[in-house]
Parts: sequence; C-alpha cells; structure tokens
Amino acid sequence: MKIKVHGYDNYKNYLPLFSTLSKVFFCEFSDKFEDKDVIGHIIFTDNEIIDVPQQSALIFSNNYVIEKSLMAIIRLNSLCFSEVKINDESFLTKSLELKKTVNIDPRYRIIASQDDQAIWYIDEQKLFKHYYSLIPPCNPENHQSLKDNFNSEDFIRILPIITFLRELSKSDSLIYPSPKASIIIDDPNLHRSKYGYIDYEQLITDAKINGYHINLATIPLDLYYASKKVVKLFKNNSKYVSLIIHGNNHTSNELMVNSPNKAYSKLLKIKKRVDKFYQRYGIRVGNIIIPPHGMMSREFLKIMSLFEFSGACVSRPFPWSSGKIVGTNIEENQNYSKLLPADFIEGTPIVPRMKDFKDIPFKLLLHIPLVFYFHHEDFKHGINNLGEIVERINKYADVSWCSLINIFQANYVIKKNTDKEAIVFLFSKDVVVDIPVGIEKVYFKIINNIGRSREMELWINEEKFAMEYYNDNIYSSPEIIIDKRNNFNVQFNCVAEKEMLNLQPERNSLYPFIRRIITESRDMIVPIFS
Repeated sequence: MKIKVHGYDNYKNYLPLFSTLSKVFFCEFSDKFEDKDVIGHIIFTDNEIIDVPQQSALIFSNNYVIEKSLMAIIRLNSLCFSEVKINDESFLTKSLELKKTVNIDPRYRIIASQDDQAIWYIDEQKLFKHYYSLIPPCNPENHQSLKDNFNSEDFIRILPIITFLRELSKSDSLIYPSPKASIIIDDPNLHRSKYGYIDYEQLITDAKINGYHINLATIPLDLYYASKKVVKLFKNNSKYVSLIIHGNNHTSNELMVNSPNKAYSKLLKIKKRVDKFYQRYGIRVGNIIIPPHGMMSREFLKIMSLFEFSGACVSRPFPWSSGKIVGTNIEENQNYSKLLPADFIEGTPIVPRMKDFKDIPFKLLLHIPLVFYFHHEDFKHGINNLGEIVERINKYADVSWCSLINIFQANYVIKKNTDKEAIVFLFSKDVVVDIPVGIEKVYFKIINNIGRSREMELWINEEKFAMEYYNDNIYSSPEIIIDKRNNFNVQFNCVAEKEMLNLQPERNSLYPFIRRIITESRDMIVPIFS
C-alpha cells in the first residue's frame, strides 16, 4: 500500500520513522505519490482549517503543544478494531505539554484525551475516516528502536500513526495471524509429578478450567529420565501442556558462545538429547530454544539457523548484550524493530516473552504473540493467578491460548498483490500456511533484520527451493504456483559450511550435572520449609 506524506520537509524530517513503519506494515511512504495511486494521506499542518483529500487521512496539528516532555494521564476512550478493544483506560505516560485548548466538533469521536482535553479524535461523517492528532510523532533515536517509544509509558506519539496504518492495512488485503498467547514455566522436568511449588495435575486441571496452555521450558540435561506416571499425564493432556527447550545444561552464559564450531557442537548436543528423549518416552520437545537468563550470542543465533529449530523466545531486548535497552551498535537498533510478529536475527526468528502486563494492548495492535513466563517460585501461593491472567488478557481480544509451537507455526502474514497473487512473509522457520482461495501464485519472503546475507533453502511440502537475497535484508523464493492444495508446510534453513558437518556434539561434563542436581534439590526442598 502507498501513503502520501504531504510536504517534502515533513517527509524528510520523519524519514527514520517512515522507514521503520514501511517494514512493519509492508507499505511505502513518499511525498511524490499521486493521489490516485494511494490509499491514505499523512498531513502535518499549522492551520486549524485545511483542505483534506477525499481519502483516509491522518492529520497532525503542529501548533497545540510545547516541545516539553512531561508525564501525563492519558485516557483512551475508545480504540476498537476487529480483534483488539481498548475502552476507557487511563495510562500515566510520556507526552508533550499542551499550550492551548481546542474546540472539537461535537460530531467527532474522541479517541484519547489529556487533562480532559481531546488530543486524538476522528471525523467519521464522511465516506473516508479522517484522524486528527494534536501530538506530533517522533523518530527513533540512534540508540533506540521505535518500540522504545511505543509502550504503556510512552505511546501517544506513535499510537495514532500505528492505528491509522493498521486501519489502512485491512483494506489492503493484509492477512495477519489471529491473536495468540501462551505461558512458559522455566526449569521443570518430568522426574516427578511435582516440581517445586508446581503440582502437574493441579496445573493441568486449572489449564482446562481457564483455557490456557503451559509450556514447560525443560533443560536438555534433565532429559535422561522421566517418570512413567508423568509421561502418561502429559501424553493424555497435550492440549494443555507441552515441553520446549531451555538451554542445554542451564549454566551461566552457556549460549553466549562466539565460536561457530562451539555453537554448532552445542546445538548438536541439544538435538541429540531431545531426540533421544522422544525415542525413549514418545513425548516431543518443541524445537524452540529459551536461553537461560535470556542470554544468547548473535553467533549462536547464526549457527542455530542451520538447524531445524523454529526459533527462539527471549526475555531481554537484546539477548546478546547485557544491557537492558541499548544494543551493541547502531545497526542493531535501527533494524531490530521489535514491532513485528517476530524479528529475524542472523537467520533465526525470535519472539519476545515477558513477565509484566503493561504493554498488552499495544502488542496486540501489532500482532505480536503474547508469551508470558514464570518460575516455580512465582506460584508459592498457588496457581490461581494464571486464570486471572487469562481473564485479563481476554478482555482486550478473543485470544487463542495455545502452545508456543502452535504460535510459531501460525506466525506469518499474507499480503495480496492481486486477486490471484500474494506474498507470504514468514516469521518462523516452520509454518503451516493456509493460502486464501483464488490465489494462483505466491512468493515466500523473509526479512532478516540483523545479519549479513546467507545462503538459504526453502522447503515447501518437502520440495526444495533456493531463496534469493534482495536489498533491505529481504530474501524471496521464486514464484510458487498453487495447485489444488491451499495448505502448505513451509520450512527453511540457512546452509551450513561443509567443514561443520564433520563436527561432533559437545562432550558431557561433570560440573553441569552436579550443579543441576544441587539446583533441582533446592527447588524441591524450598516448598517443604516455606
């Protein structure tokens, strides 16, 4: 979709913002577009009365605020899309100081207000909607991604343009994944029917009552044994509980490796342990890696892209850096948007996970999966809070609670170019794609946010295709002709160098095993004395 930005200076001043949003919404911005070629307009004006095109438009008024940041109570009165609903919620958030009041036409619907003054409203009287915002947008700084200016503590400068583009994308035949959520508990294994404060039978019963799914992030080192009783319980309740990978030995910084060979050997070890567990007990461990303490190097992610892992789920903004906000270089901050359903780092998709609930509506607006994580000690006073979490999230949208594997398998966006041609943007290395009826040919594309060009192979229903590299870190498949089938299993991997194929799995070490015995014993004993 094409959006016209009125005024060369305005377009130039906000170029970093438009550059980021073009990748998030698969659109183009320019001040050169003709009105007949666009589906929407973004206008910056100093005048109270302007001539707005007879198309959808977002108008930013430049003369109602002072460029002075402050914390303000902003109330979102009504923000409603087909999937996401935010009604009458107040946020203490960053904003700009208002220098005068504005008289709003009573026919306009107020979306947001600050100190009882409407700052964002909509004219729905005409065929096309016209949005008005008194708060101008902002550009991402060199040391930030745009996501740092789009959360519950700082959103009013970005939310109007996000919602405007989201509204336009519905008419531009963009098909996003439906809202999905999942819950992870780190560290448990299947050695006993309990782990720390968690009783598996109670957990599964609660999941059935409240309709959620639990992913136990289990440590591959622990997969040498599983209780037959627990194995049977998990097999009979796979709709509500499943396993995913939590590191390898769960030692400090174990995935922060900078040697390609060491990373490859470590991943071979993880795969060996997971495969052996499945062969012995018949329970699959989901091929998603949760890094211990949220840390994994870019080199590890790069080598991980050579294997059949769907991706990683991380808690840190930059998992390869100990810093909480700032990345290690400007490239990372500019290209790592954190506004997509997943971000590809060195060929591996990563989905964020979180412990707080402040940014839920904003993530839903961006189609970002909601993944929450806990440890057993978070349930010292019982597991009732999980049902409360589900209820809290479901008030914003009709969320599907499922396994993390299901989230990754459905993590793609379809952009229809014509009634018969579409592009499928992949946000996982293993997806099951439902092609809309009538589409005759598709292109599969990947946006590799950070990392150099790599040789990639795409597998569609077990048929191999080469991926070609284009500008802006985009890889594309050749044209794929759709036959009578509309359901495709799509996987891709980067291609490993021949020398790596001779490497062996990482050797066992006594220290991680002894350490794990101590930490597991601690987790099991603590509830007894609490």
